[in-house]
Amino acid sequence: MDPWGFFDQNLVAGDETRAFMNQALVHNPLLDAGGDMGVDALGFTPGARVALVTDDFKVSGGLYESGNGASFQNSTDFPFRILQVETTQRFFGGLEGNYRLYGWQNGRGTDFDNKRKNHLGVGFSIDQKVDDYVTLFSRYGYQIQGTPRFDQSLTFGGEVGGSYWGRGADGLGLAMAISHTSSAYRDRSLTVDNDNDGNPDFGFKAGSFEQLMEIYYRYRVMPRFELTPDFQMIRHPGGDPSDAVAYALGIRGQLTY
Repeated sequence: MDPWGFFDQNLVAGDETRAFMNQALVHNPLLDAGGDMGVDALGFTPGARVALVTDDFKVSGGLYESGNGASFQNSTDFPFRILQVETTQRFFGGLEGNYRLYGWQNGRGTDFDNKRKNHLGVGFSIDQKVDDYVTLFSRYGYQIQGTPRFDQSLTFGGEVGGSYWGRGADGLGLAMAISHTSSAYRDRSLTVDNDNDGNPDFGFKAGSFEQLMEIYYRYRVMPRFELTPDFQMIRHPGGDPSDAVAYALGIRGQLTY
């Protein structure tokens, strides 16, 4: 199963084939880039999901394998558990928005020093139309238990539809992510040596934050074919306190048939 199809969904930031491409913006960074979801390399894992649906709310629960269990290489005790409550509301003159609140546990969580530990966290995912062709989004994650590199993360941004400039199928997206390093990672990042090769893995004493920005323009070339130039910038990658900045420039082609 693909757990992302049922949990942490987002209308603007949830599909790397059409919108943002950085993992920290596609899903909650603590679950995806941080690894707490525990899916295999293709994003799948054995599991089960149940849901209670009413006119106003949906409550979903999932049990999934994680770590080696996601690829059937470990016992099937389904250590990853997640519960989500979601609702759809209308604001700004009747424009639709989706609001999701969730909590998770991963009994096979991995700390920054590669040690296994029980992880607990909570988060939310919001997308809200504020105009006919403008949708904003935000996500937040907070690590309650466990010591990954980042224990809090906030992402926010939006997409503007091309109808404003006569290109109804196009879209312009801009988003940012701010991730806070855990105190244990900051204290030990200068000396931690997970691979035991005698050299520190990171080579710096981590600061408090990593910041990410991504901007894209999705251009409809013809029906079923889109090109998307994309630019990303990361300040203080991994919490590096120096003035280090990483840049990425690319273009995505999407052919649907």
